[in-house]
Amino acid sequence: MLHIVEIRHIGTDLDVARCQLKEWLQHNSVEPVEFEHSTGGPGITFRVHFASKEAAAAFADAFHGRVNDGTRLPAACWGVSP
Repeated sequence: MLHIVEIRHIGTDLDVARCQLKEWLQHNSVEPVEFEHSTGGPGITFRVHFASKEAAAAFADAFHGRVNDGTRLPAACWGVSP
């Protein structure tokens, strides 16, 4: 089962936000299964998929995100291939 963390950034540049998230992953030696984002609506929403529940929880805590139940939006909403 994948543990998906959703993090919303409002008023932040996409590259700056992505860099902050990836720096945390590198610093904590965590490799996500998938890393995607959506720029629809206000701000940017990142969805980062983890194999480990503990890694997902730590990542969510670090960025005030939430771990969801694994329900995915259609790929077209996220700009990724199915």
